[in-house]
Amino acid sequence: MKFIPDKMNPNYGEDVYEKVSEITKLKFKALIKDSGIEFKQIYQMTDLITQKQNYVIFTNADSIFFDDRTEFIQAFIEWLKKSISQFNAEYEELVERQNQAIVDDNLIYLENERIGHNGNKQLKLLNKMRELRTELPNPNK
Repeated sequence: MKFIPDKMNPNYGEDVYEKVSEITKLKFKALIKDSGIEFKQIYQMTDLITQKQNYVIFTNADSIFFDDRTEFIQAFIEWLKKSISQFNAEYEELVERQNQAIVDDNLIYLENERIGHNGNKQLKLLNKMRELRTELPNPNK
């Protein structure tokens, strides 16, 4: 049984995810799928002076810059914390809307389900990234 309609959770950007996974050697497809996160585009950039390469991922909400696996994990953790914080703010707003005189109960229910489902998936993903960060040689980076 699927509670969240497909159009409420867009495609997570499988092609971009596969490229990120190839670059970072990380696997988190099951956690990102149906989480409300959408990887839209990924670009590789090269510093023309130093020839150092880095990447940027454009998402449905922001962008993530990184050079390597370690930086991706750290940047993605920060991105996830911001996204989860946004879900908390949306939930608070939803609670406020429930107290209004005219309320669309169906819309409130669907929004509550979306926030709960996506927030839970992203929290699991955040915990996985934190776990991976502790396995890195220098977790303070």
